[in-house]
Amino acid sequence: NDNQLAFLGRRHKSVDALESIALAKEVGFENISADLLLGLPKSSASEICEFCGRLIESGVTHISAYMLQVEEGTPLAKMVGQGKAILPSDDMTADIYEKVTNKLDENNFERYEISNFAKKGFECKHNLAYWQGKDYLGFGLGAVGCENGVRKMNGKTFDDYYDGKSYQEKLTLQEQIEEIIMLGLRTKYGFEIEKLKALGYNISKNDNYKKFLSQGIIKEKDGFVAINKNYFGVSNEIIVKLFP
Repeated sequence: NDNQLAFLGRRHKSVDALESIALAKEVGFENISADLLLGLPKSSASEICEFCGRLIESGVTHISAYMLQVEEGTPLAKMVGQGKAILPSDDMTADIYEKVTNKLDENNFERYEISNFAKKGFECKHNLAYWQGKDYLGFGLGAVGCENGVRKMNGKTFDDYYDGKSYQEKLTLQEQIEEIIMLGLRTKYGFEIEKLKALGYNISKNDNYKKFLSQGIIKEKDGFVAINKNYFGVSNEIIVKLFP
């Protein structure tokens, strides 16, 4: 929607986005992802589903659908605070998200992570590495990497970067446990119970865990725990209640 793109201060128009996808296909890229932003002013479920349809027809294999997040100190936050921009209610945005999910599901885009949908075999390996707690390297100014539970951020200036300066943070035991639960439950794969036990946390003794399991809010299979996809919309509330 060109009006919404302008409202957000984006420099491109809808035709530019679709042309970029077409050019990527033309030169041989087979795995193309597009972002769809939900919860914008004056947006409706029918309009967003129409945008989904256009993206599907464009031939993309991966779609990230994000909720608009208003950051403090931004022009958007000021407009919202002054009443110049009226955002949809949480219930309305949740309704839009549900319709988008259904639309994508009907077109063979599986929701493999809270905000990400992909055709079979086209899930984002890069992001899955984060969500599954794998090690990764960071290259470039201010880039972050993580290895063996130690996070390292490169220097943010050219001088610091070329001098090899970095800032390290070792995750505490509690932080490691929380990250396994939080990141794992963002995906359809969930987290591995044994990983928590190895850190000294037997989640099966958590009263909320027992309750969520009995209510079908979470499910346990082959040693993994995942959120029932019908409850993705309230995942944060579920996740924090599973922490030790």
